[in-house]
Amino acid sequence: MTITSTILPLSHTKGREMNLQETLKHYGIKSFWHFTDMSNLESIKKHGLLSLQQLNQKKVNVSCYGANELSHQLDEAKGLDRYVHLFFIPDHPMQYMRVKNPKIPNPIWLEINVSVIYENYTLCSNEIANTTFLTTNNPKKLFEEKNIEFKFFNGFSLSQKSKSINSLHENANQQGITNILEVSTKSDSQIGWSLSAFNLMVEFDGDKQISLECAFQGSKVFEGNVQYQDIYKKTSIEAKKDPRLKISGNIIGFEFQGEFWENEPKTAFYDWLYINALYASNRDIIDELIGYEAFSDIEFNPKKSINCQARTCAVLVSLVKLDLIEEALSSKERFIEVVYGKELVQGSLF
Repeated sequence: MTITSTILPLSHTKGREMNLQETLKHYGIKSFWHFTDMSNLESIKKHGLLSLQQLNQKKVNVSCYGANELSHQLDEAKGLDRYVHLFFIPDHPMQYMRVKNPKIPNPIWLEINVSVIYENYTLCSNEIANTTFLTTNNPKKLFEEKNIEFKFFNGFSLSQKSKSINSLHENANQQGITNILEVSTKSDSQIGWSLSAFNLMVEFDGDKQISLECAFQGSKVFEGNVQYQDIYKKTSIEAKKDPRLKISGNIIGFEFQGEFWENEPKTAFYDWLYINALYASNRDIIDELIGYEAFSDIEFNPKKSINCQARTCAVLVSLVKLDLIEEALSSKERFIEVVYGKELVQGSLF
């Protein structure tokens, strides 16, 4: 059987790179995993796990694919449609993205014996995918998402993060996406670094400023109308890691400086907070931003967060180019209508 896997980086022991077998043992990997829908089980039992190329050649009817059409096109272009895709972990980010698609009603993972890795036609990949967000000139769609495969460099050091960012941007360039700004604390651009939620400052309580991270975390309202406004006075890292945020139940909305924001649209409060902070006090940065075509955030993990500063930057630039920024920021209601194309359904905190 032919497979491909998104592989963990080869570890190093005593100054040498470990081989594949040693790496699997080092990480305690005893199985591989294949993502599919339960409706495909009978076909898999009958035909076995087949690659996309084999499925097409044998004209096997597939109820629903685990990957989307873009992934299939990229695989065919690179000759990877000859392989069955396996993963090291049964909670790969691809599942998170695909289960949001109603076309996969019953997603499941199939456990595969690790011995398949030693077959002759096995291909291992040290590349992963990250989303790049592009600006648009379409008022009905203020950003576009592009999944870009790139080589991931393991480690938490800035140098390793920079290598991953460079790989992401180089591969995006090959797909015609240029002028990309990394927006995170790992950005090698001063403007990209300053636009991180940890560093971007928000006007607060009249003449004060706090980080956007503190503003966002401190504005969360939990069940029972519980809010931890003392977070406003913390550092960004303290705000993000405040243990109370994980044990206080469901978030019912956000309240910031007397205004309550509902949970829907899900990213509305974060987007407004971010865009308003830039437009209110950092218009010189906006002037620089409009020179970029796309934005990335190497730290963004859709499994852990729905908010992404790179996506919000793309929305902001699109609003500016379309001359909609002032209208969008004129009120909460207009912001939701302009950015999300929805009318606000008023709720109440109490």
